[in-house]
Amino acid sequence: MKILSIQRDLWGTKIVRFLGIRIYKRFGYYQAIRSMREAIADPRGIGMLNLMMKNLAIPESHRHLFYEMGEGDVCIDCWANAGLFADCCLHVGASVHLFEPNGMLVRMLRRKYQGEKNVVINHAAVAAKEGRMKLYNPVRARNNIEFAASGTLVADYWPRAGKAAILEEEVAVIDLATYMKSHFPPGNTPPIRLLKIDIEGAEFDLLEKIINEKIFKLCKHIVVETHERMFPDGGKKLARLKAMISEHGADNISLDWV
Repeated sequence: MKILSIQRDLWGTKIVRFLGIRIYKRFGYYQAIRSMREAIADPRGIGMLNLMMKNLAIPESHRHLFYEMGEGDVCIDCWANAGLFADCCLHVGASVHLFEPNGMLVRMLRRKYQGEKNVVINHAAVAAKEGRMKLYNPVRARNNIEFAASGTLVADYWPRAGKAAILEEEVAVIDLATYMKSHFPPGNTPPIRLLKIDIEGAEFDLLEKIINEKIFKLCKHIVVETHERMFPDGGKKLARLKAMISEHGADNISLDWV
């Protein structure tokens, strides 16, 4: 593997690859080189962590979540994809429970974290109800696993978006609220340091359950990427969710993740 290379991605955007880590031009070449220099000088510390967070495009407003994290902390990653979020957590000594529905990605994650005692891998999607559902991926995910990040449980999203879709697989779905209650009993402090929810449209029903059942109190921080674009009434769904957060005082939930 080349240590450093410059190339273009599918959209023609120039990227720098350093040890396989992608750094987009939007960071600027000077900033990219500086980040790589700091990571080389500090591979087990802040230098490498900053580079990993830039690669994951974590907003600066949320980077303190990892600076403040350490050994003994527990995080949950829904969905894990290639494990880049988990890598940031592991870098600072935390343990991670991963949920990923895509079978190809799960196989890679199991190989990647083989022997890692701080990682629990669940081959499943998460939602408000347990069961089995169909996972829909764009056609290009067949030959480029990176596009599996946009796989969704929302059956009519791809047809409404005017794009071809394939049925990737039928997947198990775990009720995340029940999982959290059974694995992390409440204590003097929230047992879960950070919960990341990026589940391509299934977040609205799930978050309503987490809020209504007070499950959010098990977490110090919850960060969410919302996908209101996937629904004809997405704006209303988002407005309802924001109102529920305010009404229940769930101020540990942030809806501006990535």
